[in-house]
Amino acid sequence: MKLLLAKSSGFCFGVKNAVETAERLVSQPRPDGKPLYMLGELIHNRTVIDQLRRQGMHVAAETDAVEAGATVLIRAHGVTPATLCDLREKGCDVVDCTCPFVTKIHHIVRKAWREGRRIIIAGTPGHAEVVGINGECGGEGLIISSAAEAESGVFSGEFWILVAQTTFSYAEYQKIGVILQKKIAKLQIFDTICITTADRQREACEIARQADMMFVIGSPGSSNTQKLLTICRSQCGRTYLVEDAHQVGSVIGERSLEDLTVGITAGASTPERIIREVIQAMTE
Repeated sequence: MKLLLAKSSGFCFGVKNAVETAERLVSQPRPDGKPLYMLGELIHNRTVIDQLRRQGMHVAAETDAVEAGATVLIRAHGVTPATLCDLREKGCDVVDCTCPFVTKIHHIVRKAWREGRRIIIAGTPGHAEVVGINGECGGEGLIISSAAEAESGVFSGEFWILVAQTTFSYAEYQKIGVILQKKIAKLQIFDTICITTADRQREACEIARQADMMFVIGSPGSSNTQKLLTICRSQCGRTYLVEDAHQVGSVIGERSLEDLTVGITAGASTPERIIREVIQAMTE
């Protein structure tokens, strides 16, 4: 078997920082007895979340579920300004692990909104990062998830800006930008897709093009993993999503990989350990 492993696989900077911060928090003594929370699941990886829970970190879906005075970790996706305000009003100690690339988008949208501009966000509706960004313009941003939606949209003659979710498809964002430039006279486009995301997508595409069989390691609920899956399937018909090594056997079945070129990439929430275990399961 010839194995092609994407160099960009695994934790991105923002996720790595959030996980390391969480691990540091749960390992420190808390003599004041204050509870420790993550607001929303820190990453799309059950193994990591379960481990943090066992070490005493609670998961709260909303601020209402957070005890007053607790320590609260904000994940890399970021949150709305209103959410931060709620936590501070409850006297919580906020540990903000919002990815710097996401924070940059918050600043762009906040400034543009204050200047009276309209906001378009290319991203997945309901995704935590998109919700947080949209909070900077009072939830009034227009969410577009595809070039087709951009084509069918009707826009006023106001001044608009376009930003993208950091893990949005680079190719799709380019298409959206071209379409909107033809439809909107006053439009400023910002390059907000994380460079790591763009590199990861580009590398996955190149590997899938060479592979007889392609594996994408990650959670079905992860936006960036789903983008990788779509990209790889466009280049390799035998592309499969697996969360961990236990799922490899059901994909391979009785087939021999001996004479195949097998490609592997992984989402930004996939620990290196799981990538190693998947490779081991293939070679056993």
